[in-house]
Amino acid sequence: MIQRGNVSYLKATAMLERLVGSRLLKAYGSGRGRYSITPNGIRYLNAYRDFVDLAHPYGLGVQLEGIN
Repeated sequence: MIQRGNVSYLKATAMLERLVGSRLLKAYGSGRGRYSITPNGIRYLNAYRDFVDLAHPYGLGVQLEGIN
């Protein structure tokens, strides 16, 4: 994930902690860096996709916070 996203280890760790703290991801495995998306995460992604689909015809772009 870090290499494909071109994100530093510290930034990726902070983002993952934020997603786990928001209950959008669930960490599992003993320190092996494994995560799964939660039902709340799926609902969030669906709502985000709906918003982007709604904004696009009006020429509105969506920029994610903290993503360059």
